[in-house]
Amino acid sequence: MTAGRAYDTNMDVQVVLVTPEDMPLAIFGQGASSTVAGLLQRSGIQTIGSAYTEIPSAGQLVINPGDRHLHVDRAIALPELYGPSVHGASL
Repeated sequence: MTAGRAYDTNMDVQVVLVTPEDMPLAIFGQGASSTVAGLLQRSGIQTIGSAYTEIPSAGQLVINPGDRHLHVDRAIALPELYGPSVHGASL
């Protein structure tokens, strides 16, 4: 949505998605994950999998493993969701 809005308003942005999963939405299986990865790629969104970020100072992201550094204007972080387990359910 962010990339689409930027495109609609003629803003030049680079969007990078960092996820701890091997591929985006890997938990939903190979088919869903591959489809989403393709949509992101066609939208010009770079994906970095099997990684996490730290913010050592304003405007700086460190992506690990690998100690890669990015200068950013904005960062959006989504919380990791935890909830009670459902009796009898398994993944």
